[in-house]
Amino acid sequence: MFKIIANTLFLVALSAGTAQAWERVSTEAAFRALVVGHRQVVDGSGYIEVRADGSVRGQWNGAPVVGSWVWSDGYYCRNLRIGSTETGTNCQRIDSESGQIRATNDRGQGRSTTARIE
Repeated sequence: MFKIIANTLFLVALSAGTAQAWERVSTEAAFRALVVGHRQVVDGSGYIEVRADGSVRGQWNGAPVVGSWVWSDGYYCRNLRIGSTETGTNCQRIDSESGQIRATNDRGQGRSTTARIE
């Protein structure tokens, strides 16, 4: 019994030391430091680049991406055109973890996309 408990405690300690939790990006300054000027790459789909001047550029499923963004009330709000399709404005909750970001649509209530920051 002692051996089982010891092994369990060891595994818990090991996983606690290596696991990283997603952290909310809650300020524009933190968002800019993490994302602006870097590509956010979604394997198999494409990438976007969020720029300091408020523009967004990239490529998604072979189509060009153009648009604009602002930081509003703790959310990244962007309006994009992918090819000829307008996405409309969507404010996203941004979380980060080890060189990745997770953007969740509809102020954190919708679909999430995870991207690698390059």
